[in-house]
Amino acid sequence: MYPSRDSLPGSIIRHLHNAAEAFGLEADEDTIARLGAGWLEKRDAFDNMIIEKGMDDIGFFSRNDERGALILTYSGSLVSVGPLDGDDRKITYTSIGFRTDVPPSLHREGCMLSSDGKVDTCLSFQKGPIKQTSRIFRIAVCPESLSAVEQSELLSSTSSVIAESFLGMNRDLMQNR
Repeated sequence: MYPSRDSLPGSIIRHLHNAAEAFGLEADEDTIARLGAGWLEKRDAFDNMIIEKGMDDIGFFSRNDERGALILTYSGSLVSVGPLDGDDRKITYTSIGFRTDVPPSLHREGCMLSSDGKVDTCLSFQKGPIKQTSRIFRIAVCPESLSAVEQSELLSSTSSVIAESFLGMNRDLMQNR
């Protein structure tokens, strides 16, 4: 029923142990297995949606890249980084995990990245709704052929669909405790 430890990257297993403790859950084998199953479901939903929307999965996103990006963090949060508008971007952060130490969502225009986005590192903001994300698991960028307006619409609709599916997965996971 649950995934084996071998099907999850070691970095994710470590993250799930820390997350279980932060959520007030016992970090036993069953809890980690359930969280791991939920995490794999979220990863697959994210991957399927970005393929469906024609977005490119990349490992590095320059803060100067004009395209918009959708970022999945290790904690299961989504960060929508709007296309570059001068020096600014529109940032939407949605915490989809079980965390209670961060707001469920934040949205702000006029944000600036202070770091490039790179898988396995945190994304930092110079101006924005948050200072730093948890480590990045996936980065998907908008196709270059889309205008800034089309990219913003793509990011908004895609992150909304993913967020709704993640919330449903979390409800199912918590009901099966």
